[in-house]
Amino acid sequence: MKGVWLKKCIAFLAAAICMFSLGTAALAAGDSTEVVLPVSASGVDCTATLLDKNGATVQTLPLKAGETGNFVFIVTGLGSHNYTVRLADEDSYKATFDKTVYTVKIVVSSVGGKIYATIEVFRDGVEDKYGDISFVNKPLVDPERYVIADPPIQKKIAGDSPNTDALFRFRMSAVSNSLGLPLSEMPMPAGAVDGIITVDVYGPGEYEFGDMYYYFPGVFVYRIEEVDTEQEGYTYDTNGYTQTVTVEEVDGVLTLISVIRTDDSRETPKAVFTNIFEKSPIQDMNRDPEGPENPINGEKPNSPQTGDETQPELWMTLALLSFAGILAIMLSVLVGNRRERKNTEE
Repeated sequence: MKGVWLKKCIAFLAAAICMFSLGTAALAAGDSTEVVLPVSASGVDCTATLLDKNGATVQTLPLKAGETGNFVFIVTGLGSHNYTVRLADEDSYKATFDKTVYTVKIVVSSVGGKIYATIEVFRDGVEDKYGDISFVNKPLVDPERYVIADPPIQKKIAGDSPNTDALFRFRMSAVSNSLGLPLSEMPMPAGAVDGIITVDVYGPGEYEFGDMYYYFPGVFVYRIEEVDTEQEGYTYDTNGYTQTVTVEEVDGVLTLISVIRTDDSRETPKAVFTNIFEKSPIQDMNRDPEGPENPINGEKPNSPQTGDETQPELWMTLALLSFAGILAIMLSVLVGNRRERKNTEE
């Protein structure tokens, strides 16, 4: 009997312990609180990352230099919870980023039916009694120190003289650089998208893509070419150019050398594109004095005409005829006046 009684007692205790454990776990799982964790940064904009104890990302937080942001998240369960905060950014030509790793210990407790959370912050393993999480980044680009390149292009027309200025388009594309930058981040003129910019012009002349600002040393390579806009009567120049911009730093001063080369490696001061125009009889007969429509938007171009398209012989003839007519009228009036006087005297 004693053996049976002992076995029942042991079974009862085991069941009680099991129920107590399950009840405690259920209580802990149901206890949660919102935690606000402030983080600041200086020097350069960056992105902070909050990781759980397993290294999984809980949240990311973009930070503006000189400002403070907050991680806001829910911690569930009574007891201690460990997190890590670090920057997600990697060093680049623009800046070096703070490598500090913060360990955040959050203890959740229940007092009088209310849930409380206490936060302890450790910087690289050393407890920070102020609980401050801040990152100090170092910018490598001085916004007041730069050099400028402005690639020149020239359009020439050979062959017949066109009646109106046609639309031409040029394209500059980022090709490579010595810094390993994505092409979209290479210095480009304003308006460039993903390392490409185009410029539309009317008629022959010299044009520019726009200023390109360089704040750091490196070698930057670009491609310049003309886009065929399919203007009637034109044979387009298919040659292209390579522009290499070399920026060096000597005694803290940036210097720039820009070299433009043809496809056969000849150095040239500018990218020159020569299109050949051949006027057809129909084009000459159907000349529109207001100019052709823009093939891009169907509107008339506003570019001024670059040459005098008038015919001087025709204008001279018309002027002489006008003068002769005026002289004939004057003579007719004079003769008429004399006859009238004569009749009066008689």
